[in-house]
Amino acid sequence: MLADRNSLFFHDLAFHADGDEVAVGRPETGSFAIFPADGAELLRRLMEGSTPASAATWYQGTYGEAVNMDQFVASLHELGLVRTSAGAPSPSRSPSLTEHPVRWQRLGRAVFSVPARLVWLGVLVTAVLGCVRNPQLVPARHDVFFVRSLLVIELTIVVAQIPLTLVHELAHVLAGRRVGVWSRLRVGHRFTVVVFETVLDGLVVVPRSKRYLPLAAGMLADLAVMAGLVDAAWLLRTWQHRVSVAALICLALAYTTIPRIAWQFFVFLRTDGYFLLQTALRGDDIDAAARDQLRAWWSRRLRRPAPAAPVRPAAPVRPARDVRAGRIFAPLLVGGYACVAVTMAAVVAPLMFRFIQLAIRGLWGGGSLRWDAAGVLLLNLAEPVAARLLARRDRRRSRYERNSR
Repeated sequence: MLADRNSLFFHDLAFHADGDEVAVGRPETGSFAIFPADGAELLRRLMEGSTPASAATWYQGTYGEAVNMDQFVASLHELGLVRTSAGAPSPSRSPSLTEHPVRWQRLGRAVFSVPARLVWLGVLVTAVLGCVRNPQLVPARHDVFFVRSLLVIELTIVVAQIPLTLVHELAHVLAGRRVGVWSRLRVGHRFTVVVFETVLDGLVVVPRSKRYLPLAAGMLADLAVMAGLVDAAWLLRTWQHRVSVAALICLALAYTTIPRIAWQFFVFLRTDGYFLLQTALRGDDIDAAARDQLRAWWSRRLRRPAPAAPVRPAAPVRPARDVRAGRIFAPLLVGGYACVAVTMAAVVAPLMFRFIQLAIRGLWGGGSLRWDAAGVLLLNLAEPVAARLLARRDRRRSRYERNSR
């Protein structure tokens, strides 16, 4: 039995109390979990050197109820909080994030320092002034068509937007490193769209007031990038005394940055806007809480027993604040998916059908028109295929993790 073993050996763990819950984890890896207050105290007891058996006795004497130590210790191993090899136990005190310096922390502080913020503000103000003086600098749809070849346009935008998207994610990374949070990048998908994502799980041990900048940093970077591109177009027009292709490319990239900013407000897709809303509502997982409530509502409508929400072993009961926030988020969740469905059926599908129809006609044309149409079709099919492959990879990984537990 686990409860009969000797004392456990732990990694250095950071603790952060937030209401009736405590976030516990390893700042150097970004692995964190939420514990109820009594569970965190039981963990502290184990870190102080108590054996699982003596810690269980202490818990029963302190809280008046028994605890399943086998399940609790197994959960600690699953979360990666326990050392797998023998060694000296971690100090009984709880280390803070400042005791776990992360790479690029100084760079993050420099990028988001007061002087740097003034520079970004100056870039934005300059772009606004340029658009006021010359309305042709305002990014518009016609700026995208800077040449006749659709293939050249699409290749230019796709190739140029990849590093600009990485700037968005790098801003998240640096803002997180600024407050000592370990972070990493990964490739994911939303519907048929391939996306880059920044993992900032370590924010759970940061006071909520300090979480807003790391979460909003991507959108702020997009805004700064768009303003910088407008400024570059203004300088190119002033220097060359004409509308050049380079200036048009800058405006085309500025215009195609707008959808990335708008995307973050699709909160039902767990975008940056979702996590900002969750932080403002003081929730931990308002998306799951809203889905639980929608499942229960649907079951009541069908007069069936409500399906049990999947709960991990030793996971706390869903907090009351998540339940309250879920009531606010549930209509946004339903409305968001309904809006996407209507938009896809009424706008995107007919537009894509027409676009593909024209491209197929172009295949029967001659010379460069044929290659242009074929290239455009391949580019537009590549992303949905890649998104489906990523979705299959994620399903296989989830299935493997469930079977390996």
